[in-house]
Amino acid sequence: MEEVIADKSLEWQQILEQAFSMLHCAKEAEADQALQQVSLLGCIGLKTGMVQEAQACFTELLAVDSAKGSAFCYLVCVKNMLMMASRMRKGELFTEWLLAAEERLSLTLQKVEQQQAMDFIVALTFTVCDRRYAAALPVVGKLARLVIRTITNTKLLQALFSEWTSLIAQMARRNWREANKFLLAILLKALLKKQDLQLLKLTLLQLNMHLQMYSRWDGFENAFVAYKELQYFYLLLLKRVGKFNLPEDLRKQYLVIPLRAIREWIANVARVGMQDDLDIIRQWQELLKEQLSQSVQPWVDVLVQLEINYWHLTKPKTSRKQLEYLADLLEPDVVTEKYSNLLKRIA
Repeated sequence: MEEVIADKSLEWQQILEQAFSMLHCAKEAEADQALQQVSLLGCIGLKTGMVQEAQACFTELLAVDSAKGSAFCYLVCVKNMLMMASRMRKGELFTEWLLAAEERLSLTLQKVEQQQAMDFIVALTFTVCDRRYAAALPVVGKLARLVIRTITNTKLLQALFSEWTSLIAQMARRNWREANKFLLAILLKALLKKQDLQLLKLTLLQLNMHLQMYSRWDGFENAFVAYKELQYFYLLLLKRVGKFNLPEDLRKQYLVIPLRAIREWIANVARVGMQDDLDIIRQWQELLKEQLSQSVQPWVDVLVQLEINYWHLTKPKTSRKQLEYLADLLEPDVVTEKYSNLLKRIA
Protein backbone atom coordinates (compact mmCIF):
# COMPACT_ATOMS: atom_id res chain seq x y z
CA MET A 1 0.00 0.00 0.00
CA GLU A 2 2.83 2.39 0.90
CA GLU A 3 4.46 1.64 -2.46
CA VAL A 4 1.21 2.53 -4.27
CA ILE A 5 0.98 5.82 -2.40
CA ALA A 6 4.65 6.56 -3.12
CA ASP A 7 4.14 5.81 -6.83
CA LYS A 8 1.05 8.04 -6.87
CA SER A 9 2.93 10.91 -5.22
CA LEU A 10 5.81 10.53 -7.64
CA GLU A 11 3.41 10.53 -10.59
CA TRP A 12 1.70 13.68 -9.30
CA GLN A 13 5.06 15.35 -8.78
CA GLN A 14 5.99 14.68 -12.37
CA ILE A 15 2.63 15.96 -13.64
CA LEU A 16 2.96 19.17 -11.64
CA GLU A 17 6.54 19.77 -12.73
CA GLN A 18 5.48 19.35 -16.34
CA ALA A 19 2.50 21.71 -15.93
CA PHE A 20 4.62 24.34 -14.16
CA SER A 21 7.29 24.11 -16.84
CA MET A 22 4.69 24.51 -19.60
CA LEU A 23 3.29 27.57 -17.83
CA HIS A 24 6.66 29.29 -17.55
CA CYS A 25 7.63 28.45 -21.13
CA ALA A 26 4.22 29.14 -22.66
CA LYS A 27 3.98 31.71 -25.41
CA GLU A 28 1.21 34.29 -25.42
CA ALA A 29 -1.23 32.13 -27.41
CA GLU A 30 -0.72 29.15 -25.08
CA ALA A 31 -0.57 30.96 -21.75
CA ASP A 32 -4.30 30.81 -20.94
CA GLN A 33 -4.39 27.06 -21.50
CA ALA A 34 -1.33 26.59 -19.30
CA LEU A 35 -2.92 28.67 -16.51
CA GLN A 36 -6.12 26.64 -16.75
CA GLN A 37 -4.17 23.38 -16.53
CA VAL A 38 -2.41 24.45 -13.30
CA SER A 39 -5.71 25.60 -11.81
CA LEU A 40 -7.44 22.36 -12.82
CA LEU A 41 -4.69 20.25 -11.27
CA GLY A 42 -5.01 22.28 -8.08
CA CYS A 43 -8.77 21.68 -7.96
CA ILE A 44 -8.28 17.94 -8.57
CA GLY A 45 -5.70 17.90 -5.80
CA LEU A 46 -8.18 19.46 -3.38
CA LYS A 47 -10.94 17.07 -4.39
CA THR A 48 -8.73 14.00 -3.97
CA GLY A 49 -7.27 15.09 -0.64
CA MET A 50 -3.84 16.06 -1.99
CA VAL A 51 -3.72 19.44 -0.28
CA GLN A 52 0.05 19.83 -0.54
CA GLU A 53 -0.10 19.45 -4.31
CA ALA A 54 -3.03 21.89 -4.48
CA GLN A 55 -0.99 24.37 -2.44
CA ALA A 56 1.88 24.03 -4.92
CA CYS A 57 -0.52 24.87 -7.78
CA PHE A 58 -1.89 27.95 -6.04
CA THR A 59 1.61 29.14 -5.15
CA GLU A 60 2.55 28.74 -8.80
CA LEU A 61 -0.43 30.88 -9.88
CA LEU A 62 0.65 33.64 -7.52
CA ALA A 63 4.26 33.49 -8.70
CA VAL A 64 3.61 33.47 -12.44
CA ASP A 65 4.46 36.59 -14.43
CA SER A 66 1.41 38.87 -14.72
CA ALA A 67 2.09 39.12 -18.46
CA LYS A 68 1.36 35.42 -18.83
CA GLY A 69 -2.16 34.92 -20.14
CA SER A 70 -5.16 37.21 -20.04
CA ALA A 71 -6.24 38.95 -16.85
CA PHE A 72 -9.70 37.38 -17.08
CA CYS A 73 -8.32 33.85 -17.42
CA TYR A 74 -6.05 34.42 -14.44
CA LEU A 75 -8.99 35.73 -12.38
CA VAL A 76 -11.10 32.68 -13.24
CA CYS A 77 -8.26 30.29 -12.39
CA VAL A 78 -7.73 31.83 -8.95
CA LYS A 79 -11.48 31.95 -8.32
CA ASN A 80 -11.91 28.30 -9.27
CA MET A 81 -9.30 27.20 -6.75
CA LEU A 82 -10.79 29.38 -4.03
CA MET A 83 -14.28 28.04 -4.71
CA MET A 84 -13.03 24.45 -4.67
CA ALA A 85 -11.35 25.03 -1.31
CA SER A 86 -14.69 26.30 -0.03
CA ARG A 87 -16.64 23.38 -1.47
CA MET A 88 -14.24 20.95 0.21
CA ARG A 89 -14.91 22.74 3.54
CA LYS A 90 -11.33 23.97 3.87
CA GLY A 91 -12.09 27.38 5.33
CA GLU A 92 -8.64 28.06 6.77
CA LEU A 93 -7.00 27.25 3.45
CA PHE A 94 -9.52 29.45 1.59
CA THR A 95 -8.74 32.41 3.85
CA GLU A 96 -4.99 31.77 3.68
CA TRP A 97 -5.10 31.73 -0.12
CA LEU A 98 -7.28 34.82 -0.34
CA LEU A 99 -4.93 36.78 1.92
CA ALA A 100 -1.94 35.67 -0.14
CA ALA A 101 -3.67 36.61 -3.41
CA GLU A 102 -4.99 40.01 -2.27
CA GLU A 103 -2.34 42.16 -3.95
CA ARG A 104 -2.41 40.21 -7.20
CA LEU A 105 -6.20 40.20 -7.29
CA SER A 106 -6.29 43.97 -6.71
CA LEU A 107 -4.20 44.50 -9.84
CA THR A 108 -6.08 41.92 -11.91
CA LEU A 109 -9.53 43.31 -11.06
CA GLN A 110 -8.48 46.66 -12.53
CA LYS A 111 -7.48 45.02 -15.82
CA VAL A 112 -10.58 42.95 -16.56
CA GLU A 113 -13.91 44.24 -17.87
CA GLN A 114 -16.25 45.79 -15.30
CA GLN A 115 -18.81 42.97 -15.67
CA GLN A 116 -16.11 40.38 -15.02
CA ALA A 117 -14.88 42.21 -11.93
CA MET A 118 -18.44 42.49 -10.62
CA ASP A 119 -19.15 38.80 -11.17
CA PHE A 120 -16.00 37.88 -9.25
CA ILE A 121 -16.91 40.10 -6.27
CA VAL A 122 -20.48 38.77 -6.17
CA ALA A 123 -19.25 35.16 -6.13
CA LEU A 124 -16.51 35.85 -3.58
CA THR A 125 -18.79 37.80 -1.24
CA PHE A 126 -21.49 35.15 -1.34
CA THR A 127 -19.02 32.36 -0.58
CA VAL A 128 -17.40 34.19 2.34
CA CYS A 129 -20.78 35.07 3.84
CA ASP A 130 -22.39 31.70 3.13
CA ARG A 131 -19.52 29.82 4.80
CA ARG A 132 -19.07 32.42 7.57
CA TYR A 133 -15.40 33.00 6.82
CA ALA A 134 -15.11 35.96 9.20
CA ALA A 135 -11.32 36.21 8.84
CA ALA A 136 -11.73 36.75 5.08
CA LEU A 137 -14.11 39.72 5.40
CA PRO A 138 -11.39 42.45 5.52
CA VAL A 139 -9.88 41.29 2.21
CA VAL A 140 -13.32 41.01 0.61
CA GLY A 141 -14.04 44.54 1.81
CA LYS A 142 -10.88 45.95 0.20
CA LEU A 143 -11.52 44.17 -3.10
CA ALA A 144 -15.21 45.14 -3.13
CA ARG A 145 -14.46 48.82 -2.50
CA LEU A 146 -11.88 48.73 -5.29
CA VAL A 147 -14.37 47.25 -7.77
CA ILE A 148 -17.12 49.68 -6.75
CA ARG A 149 -14.73 52.60 -7.33
CA THR A 150 -13.77 51.37 -10.79
CA ILE A 151 -17.28 50.57 -12.04
CA THR A 152 -18.64 53.51 -14.03
CA ASN A 153 -21.63 51.72 -15.54
CA THR A 154 -24.66 52.55 -13.38
CA LYS A 155 -26.59 49.45 -14.47
CA LEU A 156 -23.71 47.23 -13.36
CA LEU A 157 -23.51 49.02 -10.03
CA GLN A 158 -27.25 48.58 -9.55
CA ALA A 159 -26.91 44.88 -10.34
CA LEU A 160 -24.09 44.54 -7.79
CA PHE A 161 -26.01 46.44 -5.11
CA SER A 162 -29.12 44.39 -5.85
CA GLU A 163 -27.16 41.18 -5.28
CA TRP A 164 -25.86 42.59 -2.02
CA THR A 165 -29.28 43.66 -0.73
CA SER A 166 -30.45 40.07 -1.26
CA LEU A 167 -27.34 38.72 0.46
CA ILE A 168 -27.87 41.12 3.38
CA ALA A 169 -31.41 39.77 3.74
CA GLN A 170 -30.11 36.19 3.76
CA MET A 171 -27.49 36.96 6.39
CA ALA A 172 -30.09 38.74 8.51
CA ARG A 173 -32.31 35.66 8.44
CA ARG A 174 -29.33 33.50 9.39
CA ASN A 175 -28.46 35.83 12.26
CA TRP A 176 -24.90 36.60 11.18
CA ARG A 177 -24.79 40.16 12.44
CA GLU A 178 -21.10 40.64 11.57
CA ALA A 179 -21.70 40.01 7.87
CA ASN A 180 -24.78 42.25 7.84
CA LYS A 181 -22.90 45.12 9.43
CA PHE A 182 -19.98 44.60 7.06
CA LEU A 183 -22.10 44.54 3.88
CA LEU A 184 -24.35 47.42 4.87
CA ALA A 185 -21.38 49.63 5.79
CA ILE A 186 -19.70 49.14 2.39
CA LEU A 187 -22.96 49.47 0.46
CA LEU A 188 -24.21 52.62 2.19
CA LYS A 189 -20.82 54.37 2.08
CA ALA A 190 -20.64 53.61 -1.64
CA LEU A 191 -24.08 55.16 -2.16
CA LEU A 192 -22.93 58.35 -0.46
CA LYS A 193 -19.74 58.57 -2.50
CA LYS A 194 -21.36 57.81 -5.87
CA GLN A 195 -23.88 60.66 -5.43
CA ASP A 196 -26.22 59.04 -7.93
CA LEU A 197 -29.78 59.87 -6.86
CA GLN A 198 -31.45 57.17 -8.97
CA LEU A 199 -29.03 54.53 -7.71
CA LEU A 200 -29.69 55.69 -4.15
CA LYS A 201 -33.48 55.45 -4.56
CA LEU A 202 -33.47 52.01 -6.17
CA THR A 203 -31.04 50.50 -3.65
CA LEU A 204 -32.89 51.92 -0.64
CA LEU A 205 -36.17 50.69 -2.12
CA GLN A 206 -34.78 47.15 -2.23
CA LEU A 207 -33.31 47.41 1.27
CA ASN A 208 -36.62 48.61 2.65
CA MET A 209 -38.54 45.82 0.94
CA HIS A 210 -36.28 43.30 2.68
CA LEU A 211 -36.59 45.24 5.93
CA GLN A 212 -40.38 45.06 5.81
CA MET A 213 -40.31 41.32 5.09
CA TYR A 214 -37.89 40.74 7.96
CA SER A 215 -40.20 42.71 10.26
CA ARG A 216 -43.05 40.36 9.34
CA TRP A 217 -40.99 37.25 10.04
CA ASP A 218 -38.98 38.21 13.12
CA GLY A 219 -40.63 41.31 14.51
CA PHE A 220 -39.99 45.04 14.40
CA GLU A 221 -37.22 45.14 17.01
CA ASN A 222 -35.18 42.32 15.45
CA ALA A 223 -35.51 43.97 12.05
CA PHE A 224 -34.33 47.28 13.48
CA VAL A 225 -31.22 45.64 14.97
CA ALA A 226 -30.43 43.65 11.82
CA TYR A 227 -30.60 46.82 9.68
CA LYS A 228 -29.35 49.28 12.29
CA GLU A 229 -26.79 50.78 9.89
CA LEU A 230 -29.71 51.94 7.75
CA GLN A 231 -30.86 54.24 10.58
CA TYR A 232 -27.38 55.78 10.78
CA PHE A 233 -27.53 56.28 7.02
CA TYR A 234 -30.82 58.17 7.34
CA LEU A 235 -29.17 60.48 9.85
CA LEU A 236 -26.33 61.14 7.39
CA LEU A 237 -28.85 62.04 4.68
CA LEU A 238 -30.55 64.33 7.17
CA LYS A 239 -27.27 66.12 7.81
CA ARG A 240 -26.82 66.62 4.08
CA VAL A 241 -30.19 68.35 3.96
CA GLY A 242 -28.60 71.05 6.10
CA LYS A 243 -25.86 71.73 3.54
CA PHE A 244 -27.36 74.80 1.95
CA ASN A 245 -24.65 74.95 -0.71
CA LEU A 246 -26.43 71.99 -2.34
CA PRO A 247 -29.28 72.59 -4.82
CA GLU A 248 -32.69 72.72 -3.13
CA ASP A 249 -34.10 69.90 -5.28
CA LEU A 250 -31.30 67.61 -4.11
CA ARG A 251 -31.82 68.61 -0.48
CA LYS A 252 -35.53 67.85 -0.86
CA GLN A 253 -34.70 64.36 -2.09
CA TYR A 254 -32.29 63.74 0.78
CA LEU A 255 -35.11 64.66 3.15
CA VAL A 256 -38.03 62.86 1.54
CA ILE A 257 -36.20 59.57 0.83
CA PRO A 258 -35.66 58.59 4.49
CA LEU A 259 -38.94 60.08 5.74
CA ARG A 260 -41.00 58.23 3.16
CA ALA A 261 -39.13 54.94 3.72
CA ILE A 262 -39.61 55.11 7.50
CA ARG A 263 -43.29 56.06 7.12
CA GLU A 264 -43.96 53.09 4.82
CA TRP A 265 -42.06 50.71 7.11
CA ILE A 266 -44.00 51.85 10.16
CA ALA A 267 -47.35 51.71 8.32
CA ASN A 268 -46.62 48.19 7.05
CA VAL A 269 -45.64 46.89 10.50
CA ALA A 270 -48.71 48.51 12.09
CA ARG A 271 -51.04 47.06 9.46
CA VAL A 272 -49.65 43.53 9.74
CA GLY A 273 -49.67 43.63 13.54
CA MET A 274 -53.09 45.31 13.66
CA GLN A 275 -51.67 48.18 15.71
CA ASP A 276 -51.89 51.95 15.47
CA ASP A 277 -49.09 53.79 13.68
CA LEU A 278 -48.39 55.77 16.84
CA ASP A 279 -47.42 52.58 18.74
CA ILE A 280 -44.81 51.67 16.13
CA ILE A 281 -43.54 55.26 15.93
CA ARG A 282 -42.99 55.25 19.68
CA GLN A 283 -41.29 51.85 19.54
CA TRP A 284 -39.03 53.10 16.72
CA GLN A 285 -38.09 56.19 18.75
CA GLU A 286 -37.25 54.05 21.79
CA LEU A 287 -35.05 51.77 19.70
CA LEU A 288 -33.24 54.77 18.23
CA LYS A 289 -32.50 55.97 21.75
CA GLU A 290 -31.45 52.55 22.94
CA GLN A 291 -29.49 51.20 19.97
CA LEU A 292 -27.78 54.22 18.40
CA SER A 293 -24.70 55.88 19.87
CA GLN A 294 -24.91 58.86 22.18
CA SER A 295 -23.08 61.11 19.72
CA VAL A 296 -25.97 61.04 17.21
CA GLN A 297 -28.83 61.48 19.69
CA PRO A 298 -29.38 65.19 18.90
CA TRP A 299 -29.95 64.20 15.27
CA VAL A 300 -32.19 61.33 16.38
CA ASP A 301 -34.52 63.86 18.01
CA VAL A 302 -34.61 65.89 14.79
CA LEU A 303 -35.34 62.80 12.69
CA VAL A 304 -38.16 61.64 14.99
CA GLN A 305 -39.87 65.04 14.98
CA LEU A 306 -39.51 65.42 11.22
CA GLU A 307 -40.93 61.92 10.72
CA ILE A 308 -43.96 62.59 12.94
CA ASN A 309 -44.66 65.87 11.15
CA TYR A 310 -44.20 64.25 7.73
CA TRP A 311 -46.56 61.43 8.73
CA HIS A 312 -49.13 63.98 9.91
CA LEU A 313 -48.87 66.08 6.75
CA THR A 314 -49.02 63.16 4.30
CA LYS A 315 -51.49 60.96 6.21
CA PRO A 316 -53.88 63.44 7.83
CA LYS A 317 -56.78 60.97 8.22
CA THR A 318 -54.61 58.33 9.93
CA SER A 319 -52.70 60.76 12.12
CA ARG A 320 -55.46 63.19 13.16
CA LYS A 321 -56.68 61.22 16.19
CA GLN A 322 -53.29 59.70 17.03
CA LEU A 323 -51.05 62.77 16.93
CA GLU A 324 -51.96 64.04 20.40
CA TYR A 325 -50.57 60.83 21.94
CA LEU A 326 -47.15 61.64 20.47
CA ALA A 327 -47.08 65.23 21.74
CA ASP A 328 -44.30 64.47 24.25
CA LEU A 329 -41.97 63.48 21.38
CA LEU A 330 -42.50 66.87 19.76
CA GLU A 331 -41.37 68.82 22.82
CA PRO A 332 -39.12 70.69 22.91
CA ASP A 333 -39.19 71.50 19.22
CA VAL A 334 -35.67 70.83 17.84
CA VAL A 335 -36.47 71.22 14.12
CA THR A 336 -35.01 74.44 12.76
CA GLU A 337 -37.07 76.76 10.59
CA LYS A 338 -35.10 75.87 7.45
CA TYR A 339 -35.79 72.16 7.91
CA SER A 340 -39.42 72.87 8.76
CA ASN A 341 -39.96 75.00 5.67
CA LEU A 342 -38.36 72.38 3.44
CA LEU A 343 -40.58 69.70 4.98
CA LYS A 344 -43.71 71.70 4.19
CA ARG A 345 -42.61 72.09 0.58
CA ILE A 346 -42.03 68.36 0.06
CA ALA A 347 -45.19 67.28 1.89
